[in-house]
Amino acid sequence: MDQRDPRNNIDHLIAIGDVAMALRNLREFWNQNRSASGGEFIASRYELLREHLRLIPFRVAILRDCCTLEPAIPILRAGAYTYGIDLTTHLGGFNAYRDEMVNQGSPLYHFAPDAVVLFLDIAELVPDLWHEYSDLSSSQRRSAI
Repeated sequence: MDQRDPRNNIDHLIAIGDVAMALRNLREFWNQNRSASGGEFIASRYELLREHLRLIPFRVAILRDCCTLEPAIPILRAGAYTYGIDLTTHLGGFNAYRDEMVNQGSPLYHFAPDAVVLFLDIAELVPDLWHEYSDLSSSQRRSAI
C-alpha cells in the first residue's frame, strides 16, 4: 500500500474494516479534493460503507433552463455524504423547468423531491435587470421583478 496516496489508504482502511478511520480519511480527502473526480471517488467509497452508516435520505430536483450540470452531481453527492446525507438527485432537461413544474405527470412529480433548486439564466429570464440594473430606477426594478 502506498501511504502517500490517500485513495489507496482509504481503500486499505475499507478492506480491513476500519470504518471510522476510512470515514475520517474520506472527509479529509473531500476537504482537499472538491472536484468531479474526487466526488466520484468519495461517493463510490461511501456506497461501499453504506451498510455501516446511518444516512439521512434526501431527494433534490434541479431544474434548469440551460447549462451542463451533470459534472456537479458527484460533487453534490460527495459533500452530502460527508455530512451524513444520502442525496438522490433528479436533473431536469434543458429548458424543461416550466413544463416539469406545472405538469403533475412530469418526471419531477414522479421523483417526489424534498427540495427543488431552480438553476436559471437571469440574463434570459429578466434581461433588463441583468443588462441595465444600474440604469433602472427602483420602481423600474420592482416592475421588472
